[in-house]
Amino acid sequence: MDKFVRTKVSNLRDYTDACYRYLRATGMVEISQRGNSLSIMYEKKQEVEFFLDHVDRKPIFVDDEAKYKDYLFNASLSILYSDDRERLLTQVSEFMETSLDFTQIMT
Repeated sequence: MDKFVRTKVSNLRDYTDACYRYLRATGMVEISQRGNSLSIMYEKKQEVEFFLDHVDRKPIFVDDEAKYKDYLFNASLSILYSDDRERLLTQVSEFMETSLDFTQIMT
């Protein structure tokens, strides 16, 4: 019984660690040094709001793995903030302006 409980506790830690790693990998959230809080990165606020406005939070295809995989791997279904050409060009322009400003300060 002790081994079973230790294994379950270890698994929960692994799942928690993976969840935090996935969140960090998105680049959309910050995790406090102590890991006590999550916050949305200021630079990603519009992207997160867009995502929340356009993605339904109701689970779908929970009983049909084939349909779930068809949905999950369908590249035409994901709607990202950067999929809009004009929005993407604006983001690149803003990035370039910021980069140029930083370069001028450094020289």
